[in-house]
Amino acid sequence: MSSLTTPTKGSSPVEKALGEAANNADQRYRLAKGPR
Repeated sequence: MSSLTTPTKGSSPVEKALGEAANNADQRYRLAKGPR
């Protein structure tokens, strides 16, 4: 699956959803870990 290495440019809704979920999880992780 080469789509995992590319930014969220997926043509299918599934790839876009996976990309958004990954970005949201990463942002939440950074926000939760930031103040420490």
